[in-house]
Amino acid sequence: MAHNVYSRRHILLALDYYDEEINRGVAEYARRAGWILNDIIGHDRRIPRKWSGDGIIALLNDPVGPLARFISRTQTPVVDMVYEAPEIKVARVLADNRAIGHAAAEHLLSCGIEHLAFFQLGDAHVERERMIGFRRAVESAGKHFYHLDFSGTSSDLPQTLDPTPWLAGELAKLPRPMGIMAQYDRNAQYVIQAAELASLLVPHDVAVVGVDNDMISCELGLLPLTSVDRRRHDHGYEAAALLDRIISGEKPPNAPILVAPGPVVVRQSTSIFAVDDPYLVRAIQFIAENFRRSLSVEDVVTASGTQRRRLYELFDKKLGRPIKSEILRCRLNEARRLLSTTQFKLSAVAVKCGFRDEYHLSRAFKSEIGLSPGQFRRNRE
Repeated sequence: MAHNVYSRRHILLALDYYDEEINRGVAEYARRAGWILNDIIGHDRRIPRKWSGDGIIALLNDPVGPLARFISRTQTPVVDMVYEAPEIKVARVLADNRAIGHAAAEHLLSCGIEHLAFFQLGDAHVERERMIGFRRAVESAGKHFYHLDFSGTSSDLPQTLDPTPWLAGELAKLPRPMGIMAQYDRNAQYVIQAAELASLLVPHDVAVVGVDNDMISCELGLLPLTSVDRRRHDHGYEAAALLDRIISGEKPPNAPILVAPGPVVVRQSTSIFAVDDPYLVRAIQFIAENFRRSLSVEDVVTASGTQRRRLYELFDKKLGRPIKSEILRCRLNEARRLLSTTQFKLSAVAVKCGFRDEYHLSRAFKSEIGLSPGQFRRNRE
């Protein structure tokens, strides 16, 4: 659709820090709506002295900084994407941080881990909310929660200090195996480095989950990092869509709009099953190594070295799911990874993940995830 330059809306993108995926989401909506988008703050770190436009998309990470002061004075409609400046009364679209914490805990619990910790580096609202979701999921499952609070050491350890030595000392005190969530992928890398410093193995002693599914942090650290995909692209898109509606006359919502997380993208940092029964260990390892091919329950029973009935009981008691469900879980995790990171055709994805064909992949996806593989891939783009 063509837009007259004089009728197009002028929108200021005012982020306290640069996030490429959020920018892509905002830009996609702006392109469809015909906006003129100004990103001078993100590139030059300058607050415009004289700016006249139709709306502002903000990311107010610093509640007392110059950007927050600028936003608090403006009469222009604003949508903020974090909750670090609640005293500034604007509409907000936020990541569902409690759901993110819950997703990380559920993944670690599915590995059979009974001792789980949250590594808190700072004291931001986003971090506290993720810890609440994580802790509730752990305690609801009847497992043990631990709080690794580096922010509480700020009286004698400045936040600018590398937390790795402190964290290594704390990890050495905890029971093993231990599952740990960090607020962001880059914070999760501190956990991996601390484990190495403490002579602990990841994931066998310490399984680690981050948030953001950032390719640099997840693929290029000490080892591949499991991460909750929090749909940053969708976050930016939804913030832009809300701002557009408000400019058009819709009343701002009384409560923040929450963007649900995407899947947990499983990598080496959590490739563990914390079980002590040798038959179950052999069965799980066999599934993890062979789910990409045609695999039957009888194959798994044979590989385990025990009787079918005994193995069924072990899966039910230790993992809370049957053998077929574990095979399917591995296949769907791999399918989600391939759909998120490659452009393979669905037929190729199906074969690479152990499904008979594209039809069986789609049927399993819709049943377990609620989306078709194509819809899932489009949501990641």
